[in-house]
Amino acid sequence: MVSIIIPVYNTEEYLPKCLESAINQSFQDIEIIVVDDCSLGNCKEIVESYQEKDSRIVYLKNDINRGTYHTRENGTKHAQGEYILYVDSDDSADIDLLRNTHKTLLENPDLILYDTISVKASGEEKAIWTNKGNKNYSHNELFLSFCDRSFTSWATCGKILKRSLAIDVYKKLDIKDRLTTGEDLLFFFIYAYFCDKTIYAPYKGYYYNLTNESINRLEYTLLRTENHIKNLKLIIDRIKLFCQDHDIPSRNIDFLLEEVAQGYLMKFAELSPKDREFIFPKLIETFGAKILAQYIAEQASFKEDKIRFNSDKMVQKCFPRESKSYQALRKFLMLFIKR
Repeated sequence: MVSIIIPVYNTEEYLPKCLESAINQSFQDIEIIVVDDCSLGNCKEIVESYQEKDSRIVYLKNDINRGTYHTRENGTKHAQGEYILYVDSDDSADIDLLRNTHKTLLENPDLILYDTISVKASGEEKAIWTNKGNKNYSHNELFLSFCDRSFTSWATCGKILKRSLAIDVYKKLDIKDRLTTGEDLLFFFIYAYFCDKTIYAPYKGYYYNLTNESINRLEYTLLRTENHIKNLKLIIDRIKLFCQDHDIPSRNIDFLLEEVAQGYLMKFAELSPKDREFIFPKLIETFGAKILAQYIAEQASFKEDKIRFNSDKMVQKCFPRESKSYQALRKFLMLFIKR
């Protein structure tokens, strides 16, 4: 049996299509677990209407709004299947996904990878970044490829996971905080480390919905940014602690952290200059000066053959003015940044 786990929070508009994609799977040995994260809409009524037609559907509700991470965890703990498939309630799965991957499941992998495509309001479809690096992996190959970014996806979409291993990861992490961003990164980093056998099925099995203007696609505010940074710090600290406990050299995660930082700075750029200057020291505390060095360099400009910074306070926060690092940075920029 495969358990399809669907977390729901204020996405009732898309839930029927998601449920249809689960119910109509051509491979029928499944259960469908819908976990209501205290959604403000009519989630329960929608699920009950489908339960009348299909007894494989289970409805769960969190006691309080706990976020996607804990909602998936709740569904996983109640799942009966040997394997689990997470489907966000505004997305959908191809109806032949489980039939086309069933033979692969019989090989007892820890993870199955398959292709994900994005869908725009116009109906236009295209493969998205989760495809990069999909192939078979054994032993610690997946983890190493994930760290050096030759395998790029930490999203839960595009994956079928072994439930017993997922349960172990949740137990090891033992997260109590409500996560608002980066939950997939933290979960998959640990999952990949313990993943011994990964099989890639070259099949477009997941439809990622770009038409939903969810909270993840809203404009950044200072308050939202501060909350996200707090979450990112928790996640990065847990990743670093895991590396220490398992003798993983810190350099192994530099590429990963750089990618996270660069992706976050794209949102950071939406803030006002005043807010950016307020937030930047918090980013340094979260990511470290080394990881943010590229962004610091982008703040540099030249005037009368001397180096200048758009916000020298930011640079000094990373490298105190009298330090050797500060002087070295200036020399580096003078040599390599085009005027």
